[in-house]
Amino acid sequence: MKGIKRDIIILRKESFPNKQSLEKEVVLLNDMLQAIEKSDKMAASFELIDLNRFKVVTKLHLVSTAIKSAIAKPFEFLINKN
Repeated sequence: MKGIKRDIIILRKESFPNKQSLEKEVVLLNDMLQAIEKSDKMAASFELIDLNRFKVVTKLHLVSTAIKSAIAKPFEFLINKN
């Protein structure tokens, strides 16, 4: 597994799963999560609530810059649409 190291909890019905199938499942889950966490797809699932201007921002480039910003602006919140 290359890239980001993360902890993944996998719940299965099998008591003792095959080690190879478990490794394959972890690799597939990691690939899926990396594809979802790309900035353009992640920005599409968020909206920015700006309480300074009382606006809801849904434009992808503005939400993406807010996600990438190291310093959060006061009274601006990223809200997941789900």
